[in-house]
Order: sequence, then structure tokens, then C-alpha cells
Amino acid sequence: MVVILGGYARVCSFFLWLCFCSVLLFHV
Repeated sequence: MVVILGGYARVCSFFLWLCFCSVLLFHV
């Protein structure tokens, strides 16, 4: 269970980071 939550948190953080970078690229 802990491993699943850890993997989900990692994917979620990566997705948020990707969205943040894409927003910066579009605004710059």
C-alpha cells in the first residue's frame, strides 16, 4: 500500500512539474 501511494505521489508530482514547465514555455 505504501509503495502504491509513493508511486502515485511520484507520478502526480512529475505531472504537475510537466504542466508547470509547459505553462512557463507558453507564457515566455
